[in-house]
Amino acid sequence: MTALWNDLKYALRVLARSPGFFGVAVLALALGIGATAAIFTLVNAIFLKPLPFPEPQRLVIAFEKNITRPKGTVAFPNYLDWRAQSKVFTDLAAYRGDTFNLSGVDTPIRLDGRFVTAQFFDILGLKPAIGRFFTEAEDKPGANPVVLLTERFWKQYYFGDPNVIGRSMILDSVPRTIIGVLPANYAAFRRDDQVVVPQGFIAGTPWQRSRGNHTGLYALGRLKPGVTLAQAQTELEGIAGRLAKEYAQTNSGYSAGAESLTENLTGWVRSPLQ
Repeated sequence: MTALWNDLKYALRVLARSPGFFGVAVLALALGIGATAAIFTLVNAIFLKPLPFPEPQRLVIAFEKNITRPKGTVAFPNYLDWRAQSKVFTDLAAYRGDTFNLSGVDTPIRLDGRFVTAQFFDILGLKPAIGRFFTEAEDKPGANPVVLLTERFWKQYYFGDPNVIGRSMILDSVPRTIIGVLPANYAAFRRDDQVVVPQGFIAGTPWQRSRGNHTGLYALGRLKPGVTLAQAQTELEGIAGRLAKEYAQTNSGYSAGAESLTENLTGWVRSPLQ
């Protein structure tokens, strides 16, 4: 114990004579501790805790691919054909990340968010924190504009007020009725999202109707019980092959791919499937 105390006193005397070195040492120690904590948090979230969705091993991300883009986005008409022709999924949904301008408030702000189709919530196994999710009827061009808030944004911006349901918020100059709040576990899918709106709002636009346009969409599916990822991959490739023959002008050279949602969300290098 005496030796330890003597070593400590010697170290303090050395540091006192070199305050610059002392500052660098403290900074290096702080950065090391911070990095270690961050890495542990990441490892814990990625490898130790399963995704907080029912049977996450059955969740699959599907995408189009060609020789230059191994994980490309899906043309909306192709997604519709995948959904209509697939037999291995309980259902398929489409989603697309975007940003939205919130106006009509004291200080307009830009929000991160997502367009999703109505099937998205059931596939992930989500239940609203409050309110409700939008319906298939609300996920069509020309439907009354609605919006969902993520739990984090609801608490930060609306202070968790349950009376937010039914209020209006203006996104990209469109008044939208707030109908629900997403549960906390949605953050495991996309942590930074603040709002979610129906894909149907843009589904009728010419750039979404064209098979030649890949506008940032990916597909989310839930495998039927007993179906493997390899079987899903094979089926998607078969559908894509038929579409490549039927719509050679836009689909020639394109196939389809699939990976587990767990793999997509837990890669050390973030997958492009945003």
